[in-house]
Amino acid sequence: MVHAIDLLNAHVADSFAGRWFRLEGSSHPKERIGSRFTTEIRAGLTTWVGYISF
Repeated sequence: MVHAIDLLNAHVADSFAGRWFRLEGSSHPKERIGSRFTTEIRAGLTTWVGYISF
């Protein structure tokens, strides 16, 4: 399972969206270390759930 998530992160980082958001592994000159697709999605969902719970 971990391997599949790593592959997903790598594929998204190689895409246009990965370079746009400067994900780790995107080869953008100003890429942000530690920012991965699954981490950003998890943070967004957590924030969204926090807003709708009130």
